[in-house]
Amino acid sequence: MKRSLSVKRESGQTTAAAMLAVLVLVVLAAGGVELARLGALRLWAYRAAEAAAVTGTSLGRDYAAYIAGGEISLEIAAAFAAAEETLRQELDAKGVSALASYDIRVHADNKPGLYSGFPPVAHAGMIPGDWAPTAPGVGVYLELRITPVMYGWINGNAPIPLRVFAAASVVTP
Repeated sequence: MKRSLSVKRESGQTTAAAMLAVLVLVVLAAGGVELARLGALRLWAYRAAEAAAVTGTSLGRDYAAYIAGGEISLEIAAAFAAAEETLRQELDAKGVSALASYDIRVHADNKPGLYSGFPPVAHAGMIPGDWAPTAPGVGVYLELRITPVMYGWINGNAPIPLRVFAAASVVTP
């Protein structure tokens, strides 16, 4: 009789350990899914910022300045409008317009420039600090405030900022 009681106690411990192991695996899987989701959103955000910068640079070219002086530059209003329109279209298509804030800067001259504090967060685009274009270009900083789906209970559903920076420039051949 002693033996059957011992077996039942061990069986109960095994069941509890198995349930705990399953719970830990579910939490780890949820973490993996959340990290993959945030990684995919960050990659998408970088591509959206990059598309906006390239479009602004491409559609904002001032060919009249090139014909007159031999050096290409950008029309600030045209480059800004093209970059902003492209970025808004990308944000609307993904359905994250309400979660986004952005800053677009246009460097119109064919001289080196320095934009202190842009992007506002260091390492947003894997660069150590201020944007210093050497040719006419467009810089796009994009920040998405993403609310976590599976781990909101850990940080109180505080939004997680995803920050990216992309720039494109045009050079005279």
